[in-house]
Amino acid sequence: MRKKVIIILSLIIFLTIPMFQDLKWAINTSDCYSDNNIKIASPEEFNLTRAMYGSPLAIDPVDAWEGPSSMVIRQVAETLWFYNWSDPALPLINMLTESETWKNSTALEVTLRQGVLFHDGTPFNASVAKWNIERMLYLFNHTGTLPSGEPGSSHVIFESPDGLPLLAGFEVTGTYTGIIHLTQPFTSLMDLFCSVPASIISPTAHAGHNASFINIATDDLIGTGPYMYDYYITDTEVKFSRWDNYWREPVLFENMLYKISDYVTLNYMMQNGDVDYLSDIHVAFIDAFIADPDIIYDASDTPGLNFMYLAFNNKQINITWRKAMAYAFNYTWLIGDYYQDTKYRSYGPVSPGFGEWYTSEVEMIAPYLNLTIARQTLIDDPGIDTTGLTANDDPNDDAWIVADLATFNYSYPIGNYRQDLYVKLVEWFDRIGITVLDGGTDGAYFLNRVYGNVPGGYDDLQMFWFGWGPDYLDPINMIQPLFSNISNANGAQVNDSYLEAMFIQHLNETNHALKVEIIHNISKYIASELYAHIYTQHPMVQTCHSTEIFDVPYELNRYTFYAYPIKTTLPFCPQISSSGDTVFLVGETGHEISWNLNASELYDPMYSVYRDTTHLLTNPWGFDESINVSLDALPVGQYSYKIVVQNGPYSIENYVNVEVGALLDISHPPDITYTQGDTGNVISWVVNEGYEQGAIYYIYNESDTLMDSDTWDIGIPITFNVDGLSVGIHTFRIEVYNTLEYVEDTVGVEVKEQIIPGFPLLILVGLASIALIYIGIKSKHKLN
Repeated sequence: MRKKVIIILSLIIFLTIPMFQDLKWAINTSDCYSDNNIKIASPEEFNLTRAMYGSPLAIDPVDAWEGPSSMVIRQVAETLWFYNWSDPALPLINMLTESETWKNSTALEVTLRQGVLFHDGTPFNASVAKWNIERMLYLFNHTGTLPSGEPGSSHVIFESPDGLPLLAGFEVTGTYTGIIHLTQPFTSLMDLFCSVPASIISPTAHAGHNASFINIATDDLIGTGPYMYDYYITDTEVKFSRWDNYWREPVLFENMLYKISDYVTLNYMMQNGDVDYLSDIHVAFIDAFIADPDIIYDASDTPGLNFMYLAFNNKQINITWRKAMAYAFNYTWLIGDYYQDTKYRSYGPVSPGFGEWYTSEVEMIAPYLNLTIARQTLIDDPGIDTTGLTANDDPNDDAWIVADLATFNYSYPIGNYRQDLYVKLVEWFDRIGITVLDGGTDGAYFLNRVYGNVPGGYDDLQMFWFGWGPDYLDPINMIQPLFSNISNANGAQVNDSYLEAMFIQHLNETNHALKVEIIHNISKYIASELYAHIYTQHPMVQTCHSTEIFDVPYELNRYTFYAYPIKTTLPFCPQISSSGDTVFLVGETGHEISWNLNASELYDPMYSVYRDTTHLLTNPWGFDESINVSLDALPVGQYSYKIVVQNGPYSIENYVNVEVGALLDISHPPDITYTQGDTGNVISWVVNEGYEQGAIYYIYNESDTLMDSDTWDIGIPITFNVDGLSVGIHTFRIEVYNTLEYVEDTVGVEVKEQIIPGFPLLILVGLASIALIYIGIKSKHKLN
């Protein structure tokens, strides 16, 4: 097993978890690039290089918390579910699962994907899922048996607000089926299993880690993902290699590299062509990237999901000071002057990028720069001596500047933008009588202080700048860890009973609309009443990459990079476009397949066309050449046409499916005649032949009233009962449709009047009797 170099903990600037962008499920062999059913080949040693700001701290999914670690793991190990980032609605999709069904509120039955192998050849199945979930429960100390008592860093997102485990275990019910059991209802379970800590690893390769963490300095990470983890050179490079037996289509790139460096150096590397992809873009480089013909720069109109904030130690800094500082903070300077409008103002933990989870009401009630409100807040507090001070909006009011009302330390990692902002905090908070002390330190120590891993614990910090991002797409997983009084990520030591009650309410709510409403209420409370932090910005999602790569995933956050979909254009690599699949009726003419071929350079270009396994033709081709193949005279059937295009060492294949449908043919039943009162009278049509896509029929009477409709199948009678009609002539018309044509047929039905035997004689006898009686009466009158 390959050994990794010893690692020094590196500064992590943002805390975010990567999320999936665009997942293609078609299984194709691919080389230069693949798109839909296009298939191409590439050199063995073509690499993809990505710039990465910050070094990974862990490669064990259950111990990964910060962005770089997650970005490494996401390429190597996969989760049971994920998101389709190509759809703005961000729907859940199945990854290592095929389907799922809720048996009850605490049991989710799953069917797992078959044919998936780990990088060490171990097959994925239900027993593997059970091993991973049980390992997670143990290393999160959710079993209560972890000897160290120090759970994996990401344990909190698998806990309820009261700190109890959400997962009870996994029950194997078959080779590829099982049930995920919960300790309590949790309606975001599948979202939770999209997070990096739920990544599935090999129980064979990691048999020695069933009760211990994978060591980034000495161990491998073995998953089912498109890339294999090769090594990590401390603060310098992470290397991956292609997994050729990946259960989907193997990736293009033989190797992938993450180049780790400082912020500015990475931008220079992008500018010099030393990396193919960059998402940590310095504002000073944007114009150069836009002007560079070898670089594609993209900026999103929608804020990313992460947010940055100036955290307050709520235990040491009360709400009066927090509110005053929130109104003394210059948001406009930060977004406009410092970031040059490359960030979006944040009004709380939930970004507008979350769609329905976001409420614009927070924009009307959140703090903004207003020294009058900030100063009045302090004056109104009887515990603060503001004698001689008046509320006003003058930033140069000497009385406030020389006032010494409070002193708080500001902690930050030395050598990045947070050090720049220290100077501004000194200036801004001096305007409300607050002295800010310099608490800069090295990155590793800063991070340990944020998580309370120092002798002073959380009390060692009073103010610090930090970032946060979602582990999955229910915003509660960003809010609860930061604000819950049981969370180890609650470095601000927020302890608010009203907030805790809303967390529990959200956890138990099954109605989606009500869950959204709870998040809105939480957002408004945090923005206008709690003042736990100062919320500063959401990212403008910016990426730039080489023009030689395409299908680059869109990133809603930093560290959402997922390399799988990326493709490239190589020298001599053919490009091909197709007219696409087609369907038409037998006997129609003028149908053809059209392929357009091109390449930047030509070298012995040839193409061959096949119908199913039959070779049709082989010819050379030239720049921007169209290849047309007639489909006339094809009999009824389904066909697969393939073109194989070669140019130098590269080849490309494209498939076009052709279906020739039979003409609709429907039987003509005989007309029906019956006597009123008879039963069992049925018209029976049969579709003898026809194209069945979009098959439907409609039956109308002589008044064009719709009597019946349904789908039809070839050879299956379409029956319509005509009993109970009135005496007379009726007609019934059937219209039979598919997506290509329709036919109709009409059947007549005559209903005759019912004749009762002997009926005329009785009438005559009756009439005669009436006549005789009448004559008798008349005669009697005459006698009288």
